[in-house]
Amino acid sequence: KLSGLQSLQLHTCGITAGAMATLTLPNSIRALRLTQSAAMLVPLIDNTVLEQLSHYTSLQSLALNGLMQCTEAGVVGLITKLPNLTKLSWGTFPMTDRIAAVLPAQLTHLALGNCSQISNNGFGVLIPSLTSLVSLHLQKANGFEAFVPPLVNTANNIAQLSKTVRDLYLDT
Repeated sequence: KLSGLQSLQLHTCGITAGAMATLTLPNSIRALRLTQSAAMLVPLIDNTVLEQLSHYTSLQSLALNGLMQCTEAGVVGLITKLPNLTKLSWGTFPMTDRIAAVLPAQLTHLALGNCSQISNNGFGVLIPSLTSLVSLHLQKANGFEAFVPPLVNTANNIAQLSKTVRDLYLDT
């Protein structure tokens, strides 16, 4: 039993989503990183796993890569149930306006691998609401057409970012 565990990283370890959904972590868990190679045939993370993770309200740092079997509603449900979340990262799952609207204001670090589905309005809501943000990494997903995030097209968004963000990475 790992009752004092505060951080867990699982990377392409062959655990299925079904097994992940039955994994019981201690309430002391503060940081969780689950990554899966796109080459894996069996998903590690699905909506059932997201629902299970939503019970770990002490999570402060969450990194998920391999959300291929998840839905927007599953991601929104998870984020809204993690009141202590300050660091969020995920790979190829698309950021949408709906997800942007529920990101907690206390996020200090945000890294997204696919911003191709967020609109100008979504960025307009996202940037002013993240008042504690110090690190922002936005990338396109492999295989998607290049895009220019709408946030760089809006002077107001750049001015808002410059108030708090010290680390800005844009890969278009």
